[in-house]
Amino acid sequence: AGIPIVFFNRMPTMEVLNSYDKCWYVGLNALYQGQLEGEMVADAWNADSAKFDTNGDGVLQYVLVKGTPGHSDAEDRANGFYAGVEASGIPVEELANEYANWNTAKAKEVMEIWIGKFGSAIEMVVCSNDAMALGAVEALRGNGLITEEKAVPVIGVNALPETAELIKSGVMLGS
Repeated sequence: AGIPIVFFNRMPTMEVLNSYDKCWYVGLNALYQGQLEGEMVADAWNADSAKFDTNGDGVLQYVLVKGTPGHSDAEDRANGFYAGVEASGIPVEELANEYANWNTAKAKEVMEIWIGKFGSAIEMVVCSNDAMALGAVEALRGNGLITEEKAVPVIGVNALPETAELIKSGVMLGS
């Protein structure tokens, strides 16, 4: 029928895009977004590893909160993060990763479970979007891992306005 098809914010396979000459994808490069998160972690570690290496073992222990299973942005941001950290060469250990469906409440729930399991062994929290980062911050605050004196750093993606103050105050490392 010659009707254009535009996929927004969820990239189909190239096979699908190439199957019709009026088919496009509009969205960001999620792989690059994740890679930037990995670089942000590496830059922070390289600037002051003692600040983040709270157990003094020379390795950054982190948890990763991902979007929705099978969602191209969720998978690409995670894979980009892994590639960015690997390329930096900093020593890391992933304690856990879990999907939280881009959702603040679900991310808080996931983080609560991890706090119960890993406690203060969590040295950084990496989230595939800011909404989930806000849920992680809530859980960390509620369990005494973010206070006036200390904060487990959290990273998100999307630069939501709500995260700006958290970044300024040192609660979030960035977005």
